[in-house]
Amino acid sequence: MRSTTAFENSERNHVLMGFMPLINKELGELLRPRSLLIQLLGWTLFLNGFLLVTLLVPREFVDRPELEPAERAELMEFISGPETPVMVFFLITGMAMAIAAVVTLQDAIIQEKQTGTAAWILSKPVTRLSFIMSKLGGHLFRLVFIIVLPQTLLAFVQLRLIGEFDINLASYLMALPMLLLFVLSFSTLTLMLGTWFESRAYIIGIPFFLIIAYQPLTMMLSPINDALPYKLVMMSTDSGTTLITQAILGQPLDTMMPLLFASLYVSLFTITAVLRFQHQEL
Repeated sequence: MRSTTAFENSERNHVLMGFMPLINKELGELLRPRSLLIQLLGWTLFLNGFLLVTLLVPREFVDRPELEPAERAELMEFISGPETPVMVFFLITGMAMAIAAVVTLQDAIIQEKQTGTAAWILSKPVTRLSFIMSKLGGHLFRLVFIIVLPQTLLAFVQLRLIGEFDINLASYLMALPMLLLFVLSFSTLTLMLGTWFESRAYIIGIPFFLIIAYQPLTMMLSPINDALPYKLVMMSTDSGTTLITQAILGQPLDTMMPLLFASLYVSLFTITAVLRFQHQEL
């Protein structure tokens, strides 16, 4: 049994002791110029490069005489309004960010436990809550400032200038938390699994399955689809569009339940991760 130290007793009064040095370490690694440039360039080429192609290619092909009437009608529908480009962009963005989040966080806890880094850090004046929250805080910073804001604002410029779609900037920005909540649902799930399992197969496999198999899952679980985060950015069988698309275009939302449940999942997974880590032997 572990002996109670003076530091452990002080944890009760200083639950976030050591948070600032840990979060500074996380941010320092994220903001290294070379790493930052590579991340920004990679996400820009993938997400906004994809959007640029989806905006330009239909316009190039729509007037070709060899097109079948049905194909021409489909292309005309795609370029005539912002709904489809917006929905496709945020679908790809949401899935790519969620997968990247799982890959990034799979080792956030387990690797530091296995290498003894976590035990060494926690031997310093650092609480376990600070350890977990610094991991989540650094991850959230990366999501917001390296991926979401740069990529979605550039996408907005493309939609306005190249797509010539009349999209309101305020509505666009107010819809972005839906994207974050969707990704954080899988981020916090991965973080929580890292406190429960020692095998990466479970830590990465469970979230990956939930992301990649969303279409059959929404079909099998259609009665409770509103209690799942998928509708935020992914097309489901019982809805013609996604909630983030509706919010961006200023349309009334079909339902608020996926938004509320996603917030609940993020809170529940985070709290569970903290409580589980508090009682682990390192």
